[in-house]
Amino acid sequence: LVVTTPGRRVSSAKLGRFLGVPKRSVSLASSDSAQAASGHTLGHVPPICDLRTVVDSHVAAAEVTTLLRGGAGSEGWALLVPLESLLAVSQVGDVCEEAANTSWTIDS
Repeated sequence: LVVTTPGRRVSSAKLGRFLGVPKRSVSLASSDSAQAASGHTLGHVPPICDLRTVVDSHVAAAEVTTLLRGGAGSEGWALLVPLESLLAVSQVGDVCEEAANTSWTIDS
């Protein structure tokens, strides 16, 4: 599980190097594998769970309470997590890169 910020995407090459595995063995989880590993569907896996979690260095550098969101619409969730709580159960690494052509809005 990788926690990152809007406008960034997980880099298979960087995450593979961080984990010490070949790039080809890093991929987005399928719906079935996410459900089997976490008990949750894609987009709904909580950031503090029994999965190995890597926090992108940009999140760790923020040094603030982190708003984590998942899912969509009425099925979505939002969770305020003190950064120190997230870092206590995670590893930090430079595993993401700037995403091209993304736009994010903040719900009011």
